[in-house]
Amino acid sequence: MFYPALLLFSTLLSFWPVLGNGFLQWDDRQNILENLHLQSWSLQNIRWFWTTFHMGPYQPLSWMSLAVDFRLWGLHPAGYHGMNLLLHAGSALLLYAILLKMTRSPFGSFVGAMLFAIHPLRVESVAWVTERRDVLSGFFFMAAWLTYLRRSFSAAFVLFVAAALSKGTAVGLIWFLILSNIFVLGRKSWLGLGPFFIAALLVGAAGWIGARQEGLFAHSYSLIERAGLFVYGTTFYVQKTLLPWHLSPLYGLPPHLSSLKLEFLSRAIAFAAFTFWVFQRRRRDPLPAWAWAASLLILLPVSGIAQNGRQLAADRYTYLASVPWAWVVALKFPDRRFWRIACVPILLILMSLTWHQCQFWKNDRALWERAVAVAPDNRTAHYNLGTLEMGSNPQAALREFLVVLALDPADGDAHYNAAELYHHFGQLSEASLHYRECLRLRPGWIQAMNNLSLVLIAMNHSSEAMQELNRALAINDHFAEARFNRGVLLMMQGKRSEGQKDLALAVQEQPDLRQRLASLHQLQ
Repeated sequence: MFYPALLLFSTLLSFWPVLGNGFLQWDDRQNILENLHLQSWSLQNIRWFWTTFHMGPYQPLSWMSLAVDFRLWGLHPAGYHGMNLLLHAGSALLLYAILLKMTRSPFGSFVGAMLFAIHPLRVESVAWVTERRDVLSGFFFMAAWLTYLRRSFSAAFVLFVAAALSKGTAVGLIWFLILSNIFVLGRKSWLGLGPFFIAALLVGAAGWIGARQEGLFAHSYSLIERAGLFVYGTTFYVQKTLLPWHLSPLYGLPPHLSSLKLEFLSRAIAFAAFTFWVFQRRRRDPLPAWAWAASLLILLPVSGIAQNGRQLAADRYTYLASVPWAWVVALKFPDRRFWRIACVPILLILMSLTWHQCQFWKNDRALWERAVAVAPDNRTAHYNLGTLEMGSNPQAALREFLVVLALDPADGDAHYNAAELYHHFGQLSEASLHYRECLRLRPGWIQAMNNLSLVLIAMNHSSEAMQELNRALAINDHFAEARFNRGVLLMMQGKRSEGQKDLALAVQEQPDLRQRLASLHQLQ
C-alpha cells in the first residue's frame, strides 16, 4: 500500500492550490455560472443534459456531475475544484492498478502513474472547472480498462459508455483494449470489442453533430494545412512532455497559417523520423510503436485534422493521450537502486512545476497575463485582457484592443470594443472609424450600426445617423434600441409625430426604455 498512498499524497499535494481558485469567465460563466439547467433536477433539465450540444460537446454525464456539484456546493468554486482533483487522483490510483496488473512491477507502475498524475500538462484539465469532462471521462476510462483486464467485459462496456458520455474522446479506450488483448490477455480476436466499436461510432457521430451545430469546424483550411496542424500538435505535445515549461492556457492560432510554413516543415521532418524509428524497430520492441499509434489516434479528434477552435494545441488534449507512455515507462523503467534515486528529483521538479502552474488558473487576470507572458503576440489573450479591463481601466482596455488590431486588423470584435472606448473618451472620429471598419468586416451587426448612429449624431451628421438606424431596423424591425434612437433623432429634426410613434413602439417592445423616455421629457 506504500506506493498507492505516496501516489495519492503526491497528486493531492501537487494540485492543492486549485482549491483556492475561482471560476473563470472563460467558458465557466456560460457552462456553470449562467447555466440554470444545473440548478435543479427537473425532467426538463434532465432532458437538457441528454439532448444538448451546449458549447459543442455531447457530455450528458459531465453535465449531471456539475448539477450534483451545484446541489452540494451551490456556486462556491472550491467544491467544484475539489471534485475535479478527487476524480484526477482516483484516475491516478486506477492507472497504478492497471500498470501493476500489466507489468507486475510495483515501482515501475508507481513511476508511470506518477508521470501521468503530477505532470504540469494535467493542470488545465484539473484546474479548469469546465474541463470536468476530462477528469470524469478519465476516471471512467481507467475503471473500464482495469475491469476489462480483469475479464469483466460487460462491466467494462458499461464503464466505457460512461466515459464516452462524459467526453467523446474517451472512445480512444478501444485502442488500449486492443493493446491489452495483444500484450496482456493473449486474445488475438477483436470480435469481443464489437459493442465497444458500435458505441464509439454513436458517440462520435453525436460529437460531430454537436461540433458542427456550434460552428466549431468553421475554419476553411485545406487538407495540407490540417495535416500541418496535426503534425504541429503531436510534436508539440512530445516537446512539452519532455520540457514542461512556458505552458499557456491558449496557444493561439496565427491569423494566417502561412506564417508557420517553416515550423510545419521542421516538425513534419521530426514527426516522420520518430514514427519511422519506432516502427522500424517494432519487431524487437513493439510496445513503443503501438503506444505512439494509440496516442495519435486519441489525438485525432482534437487535432488539426478536425480543427475546432482558435488553438494550435491545448494542454488538456494530452490527458488521455499520455496514458500509453505511462505503460511504456512502467514496463521499461529499471527497478534498480540508482534509477530509484535518480527519478526522485525529476518527480519533485514536476510536482513543483505543477504547483506553480496551478497559480495561473486562479482567476481570469492571472490566466491571460500568463498567456501574454508566454506569447506576446497571442491576440486572443490580449483581447480577453481588454474585456477584463473595460469596466475598471478603460485606457488599459483600449491599449489591449489596439494590440489585437495590430496583430489582426480583421478582428471585428476588437474594432467594436475599441470604438466603444473611443466614444467613451469623446474621441468621436476614431470611434466612427472603428465602427465603420467593424461593419465592413461584419456587415449585419445591428448593434454596431446603432452605436455608430449615436457617434454620428454627436458629430452633427444626422442624415448618416438616420441611414444607419434605418439599416439596422431593416434587418431587425424589433430592435427597440435603434427604434428609440431613431425616434429621438426624428424629434430633433422636428418630425414630432413620427418620432413619438417610434418612441412609443420602442417602449412597447422594450419596457425598460420607459425610464429613458421619462428623462427625455424632463429635459424638454
